[in-house]
Amino acid sequence: MTSWIKTVPSLRTIVASLFLLPALILGSAMSPPPADANCTCNLPADEVCPAAYGSCAFQSTACQYSDAITCNGRGTVSDTGQCTCDSGYDGSTCQYSSAVTCNGNGNVTATGQCNCFAGFVGADCARCAPDLYGATCTQRCPGGIGNACSGHGTCDDGLAGSGTCSCLPGFTGPDCATAAPQAPTGSIRSLVLLTALLMFVGGAVTMRRRRAWSASRPRRPCPVALARPARPAVGTPEA
Repeated sequence: MTSWIKTVPSLRTIVASLFLLPALILGSAMSPPPADANCTCNLPADEVCPAAYGSCAFQSTACQYSDAITCNGRGTVSDTGQCTCDSGYDGSTCQYSSAVTCNGNGNVTATGQCNCFAGFVGADCARCAPDLYGATCTQRCPGGIGNACSGHGTCDDGLAGSGTCSCLPGFTGPDCATAAPQAPTGSIRSLVLLTALLMFVGGAVTMRRRRAWSASRPRRPCPVALARPARPAVGTPEA
């Protein structure tokens, strides 16, 4: 009788076991599973996916995708191989970069197209819009956009431009808005021709007057030269 009583667990032991049982069950349920417990990585059960591919719990069952390879190190890959690109990158594999594809002057899209910032134009946002100049394409040519140099000249616009106007003939000023005084077209040539004509006419008139004056003067007979006596030869006796 005494020996049988000793083999029966005490009441204290039974109560303690009842309190510990829920904790044991809960602790077992909350323990993290092995890295390869939720997928098959084509590796033995006691191994996990290579570090480059992360945990199988977040990658495909064959471990064929990675941030570094699938997304070119510019985004995060999903278990289906889709990339969520980092800021400034886009494309199915994050292959497009705003800094490179759009020269840092626009945002690249998933198809590699650029949405240029204000002031920039071109497929790669590499040029200033017309009538803008400077490294940020924010400075306007004199006269403003659409009316650069007041329509009377050419503006040095563009990324390396100075914004200086080269005015057309007849205009001056920083914005070519002022009409410059100038002689009528062809006046110099006409003046030269007129001067030559006056000189010719004046010369002809002078020559004609001289001839008329000469013709009106009375003519005097030329004086007759008197014959001089011949001198006797040397040694000849005089008569």
